[in-house]
Amino acid sequence: MVDYSKWDKLCDELSDESDNEDVHVTRFDEPQSITIGGNNPSFLPSNSSNLNEEIIQEDNKIKENKQSKIIELDPDDVMERITENGGQDEWYYWSQTSQEVVIKFKVREDCRGRDIAISLKDKSIQISNPTIDYKFEGVLEGDVDLGDGELSGEDLDWEMEDEMSLSYPRLLSLTLPKKHPDPSIIHWWARCMEGGVETDLELVEGRRGSSKFSENWEEANRLFQLEMEKRKKNNKEEEEEEKNS
Repeated sequence: MVDYSKWDKLCDELSDESDNEDVHVTRFDEPQSITIGGNNPSFLPSNSSNLNEEIIQEDNKIKENKQSKIIELDPDDVMERITENGGQDEWYYWSQTSQEVVIKFKVREDCRGRDIAISLKDKSIQISNPTIDYKFEGVLEGDVDLGDGELSGEDLDWEMEDEMSLSYPRLLSLTLPKKHPDPSIIHWWARCMEGGVETDLELVEGRRGSSKFSENWEEANRLFQLEMEKRKKNNKEEEEEEKNS
């Protein structure tokens, strides 16, 4: 049979100690090891150097991983991509396709997206960030599809980007769909904003009337003529073979 009297005695002793002594709380500034035994528990500093070394090693691993994700791009390749069929101005870079225009506004490196206010009505665009005293106002060169006529904030397709190879690495990228009154006619913009730097539309690839389009058309026509001559020659040889047979 189990004797529980010893547990009753222990509870009485603990009760007496709690009545006679106040509770003491000790705060340590560094990790400690605690040894409990006897009447007085002992507190000894643990070997914190190993812990600090592990933290430093883990921090270095995180930094290495972050650095490994940074891809060094050729500035010329980046510039060609963000100014394709477009160009650049004091405030922005811009590019275009047959269906959309992409404008990348140059902002300070400490510019945060949550502080940006942006609106577009008709062809007038306004961007501001009061925390860094940034403000841009301009009128687009061409028409864009705005749906109801005015868009702002989350209704617009924009995001913050970092192009580390550029002199202005922090960019606010805004994508706008072009509006074509006649779907059969593609409107290529000569400039992004009214009063901005004009681009050479002769260099726009695929545009009718451009030098590149003319060169491609002439090459395609030359290949077509060669193919037709080849077919005629083959047909003539077949006819001669039939006569001889």
